[in-house]
Amino acid sequence: MIELVADPVPIANLLRIVFYSGHLLDELEQCEAAHDDGCHFVELLGSMLCNAALRIRRSGYLRGYHEVTDCSTRPRGRVLLAKSVATVAMAYGRLHHAYDEFSEDAPDNRVLKAATRALLAEPAREHLSAETLADLELVCADLRNVETCRLDARLLASVRPGPAGRRYRPVRFVARILAERAQPDAEQGGQWAAQLVQDAPRMRAVFERFVFRFARHHAPDGTRVHRPKYPWAHGEVGGVDLRMPILQPDAVLRYAARSRVVECKYTPRLLEIGPHDGTERFRSPHLQQLFCYLSKEARRERSATGLLLYPRVGRSVRAEVRLGDFPVTIATLDLSRSWRALVGELSTLLFESTSA
Repeated sequence: MIELVADPVPIANLLRIVFYSGHLLDELEQCEAAHDDGCHFVELLGSMLCNAALRIRRSGYLRGYHEVTDCSTRPRGRVLLAKSVATVAMAYGRLHHAYDEFSEDAPDNRVLKAATRALLAEPAREHLSAETLADLELVCADLRNVETCRLDARLLASVRPGPAGRRYRPVRFVARILAERAQPDAEQGGQWAAQLVQDAPRMRAVFERFVFRFARHHAPDGTRVHRPKYPWAHGEVGGVDLRMPILQPDAVLRYAARSRVVECKYTPRLLEIGPHDGTERFRSPHLQQLFCYLSKEARRERSATGLLLYPRVGRSVRAEVRLGDFPVTIATLDLSRSWRALVGELSTLLFESTSA
């Protein structure tokens, strides 16, 4: 498992993994900071937010209807008679009234403005480039007529799914990261990173989605990457007991006549100690699970290989073994390396069998 105390994972690497798992590959590739190994996490977040905001600006900010209340001598819309009497406004020839206004003061734009202001107020803002700072100031200026709100869970909950969701998805994603209570600090091994990697259920899901979407995005031409569901019995069609667990690997890469089954594990211990001789061994349940997947995949008349992948920092493990008739690679992915090295290592592990 990841041990931040001894070998901290760069927050920028974790953010890239989170962006991959959030299905924001196109947005990440268009961000120049994402390709810089020495990029600080604040610059990465700022660049992602600015790129998304500038694309939205070119196509036009989302506009919508929202209720506005006012008190004037020339009322419009619906007169609020009770409020006008209670505030003695009628004595001065005024009336309280409410009407719908079509403007940019929509929930998505409030989230965008709040996220932009949060980055500009970030203690580590000195790591923002001059270009990113200028773009953030431009976004704030464009949204001057949008209500200023605090970036928190309540504001994010006000955003509803709709046609604008795709355009504002990167904004919502960055805003969600910034809104977390334990935000990243100025150090590369901050509390945000520590809490993320120690949250095993969340990190397990993030790591599995990252590997799957990385494989789908970077797979060689002619490769099909998906997550099949295998039946428990050969030729099984229906009548399965719903209490039976689903047989579904994290990723399967299928070529013309061969397959590579990938299973990811996020566990505190890569090796287990034998009860009798104290020898370190690979974890038997993980190998049995992968062997079951390989057996099911081999029924498709394919030559199947396996990859059992663990995220880790510092200590690396790489072993080539055989599970029955299936060649299997057991390996760790060092998340503390530079992003280029990490991507190269993962590509080798996933696609090394393509030339076979």
